[in-house]
Amino acid sequence: MDTNLTQVKQFRTRLYQSLPRRADATMDLIDALASNTTGRSVVELSLSPLFRRRHASVHDAIDSLLEDTGDSGDFDMSRRRLEEGQLRAVAPELPTPTARPFWLMAIDALTLARPHAATLTDRSYVHKAEVHSSGRPVTVGHAYSLLVNLPERQTGEPPWAPALSSRRIPSDRTATDVGLEQLWDVMEEKEVPWAGQLVVCVVDSGYGNAAFLADAATEPDLVIIARMRSNRVIYHSPQPKPDRKGRPPWYGERFDMRDAATWTEPAALSTFTRRTSGGRAFTVEVRAWHNMRMKGAKGFPMHAQPFTLLRVECLDEAGKPLFRRPLWLCVIGARRAEVTPEQAYDAFRQRFDQEHSHRFLRQRLLLDASQTPETQHEENYVVLVRLAYLLLFVARNIAQHLPRPWERAKKSTGPASPTMVQRDLGRILALTGTPACAPKPRGKSKGRALGAAPGRRTRHKVVYKGESHAPRARAPAA
Repeated sequence: MDTNLTQVKQFRTRLYQSLPRRADATMDLIDALASNTTGRSVVELSLSPLFRRRHASVHDAIDSLLEDTGDSGDFDMSRRRLEEGQLRAVAPELPTPTARPFWLMAIDALTLARPHAATLTDRSYVHKAEVHSSGRPVTVGHAYSLLVNLPERQTGEPPWAPALSSRRIPSDRTATDVGLEQLWDVMEEKEVPWAGQLVVCVVDSGYGNAAFLADAATEPDLVIIARMRSNRVIYHSPQPKPDRKGRPPWYGERFDMRDAATWTEPAALSTFTRRTSGGRAFTVEVRAWHNMRMKGAKGFPMHAQPFTLLRVECLDEAGKPLFRRPLWLCVIGARRAEVTPEQAYDAFRQRFDQEHSHRFLRQRLLLDASQTPETQHEENYVVLVRLAYLLLFVARNIAQHLPRPWERAKKSTGPASPTMVQRDLGRILALTGTPACAPKPRGKSKGRALGAAPGRRTRHKVVYKGESHAPRARAPAA
């Protein structure tokens, strides 16, 4: 058997062994979901030839992945145990970086809109890219935090962002809290190839605050590259004053990103050339200021966490800016000096691969198609969608390019795109086989008892979020 086929088979075996209950039906459902090209609903996955069971087993597989017994501690432990098993299953398949001296991760949140699901618990107003009927970019539903790995790729290669962790963001918590928990769990795992190595995590401006950076910067092998809003005010390091009595100052001169008069001379200036996906070249100028500080808050001592501030500006051939505003980046962490400004820009630019993966999850893996009234079923289905994407990622090197007759055929010798792998996955799974056992007919079920009535489901109100005062997920490291 080919080496790549062997890798796919071994990954599927490890994934099958990590499933806690109804592993056979769950494995068949993952195969049907990953290879689906025609079904538009979750129950239609039972029509796939890879799903060897009846349509009732679709619900059973989703329901049995994680069971909420009512004890939050036991449920969290079960979820962490399941994520650890899945992480160890996919970790050997993640390519080791060679062109850059670090592993690249990213964290972002996505929204599942459920405005009409009145029986779904813990719905709240969450952000949505499309404008709602109220005229604002919000909707009613749930938000999920995804932590992904961003493997190295050459120009022209399709974007891949395999998710290593997915968790729902409750209404009484924030995306930064849940993202920190995911990041700590991934960093503390020992049986992974990045254990003890430098890991860089890129995040958007929603995470560029003291609540996220104060704790993330305490990890010794972690560097955070966060986008900062262009209206922020930060500070230089304080200058020592021998004749000053009392506590030394925490902040130095003021640095207003909107006011160029407050800027000092940058410590370094880097200029290099990059190309767009269409092949157009542009120049990138990066100015760096070292040992900057931002104001913290109670419980978030940011004065003790210096960082490097980068101002990125992209110029065309005539030297004119391509964008109206420059890009401001914060590089924070004990090993931030090991990340050059050029590497920091390239790492943040690759963050948009996660946006492409979110769109693929919605359009091709039926992420929005699960209209369950049970919150736990929705969380389980998000995990199954993530596992289906991991299966496509592992099989990307052996998939054949199968363009439609109306699509322009592109000659490619590298990894296939997620859509191309999905089209060819049925052939690949026929070659590798499945570790799941064949179904055994059990006869007809007894069904409900005579006279039993399930009753009407409880309607739940939409949760309005106020100021969050929830305790932090974990105390900062010493």
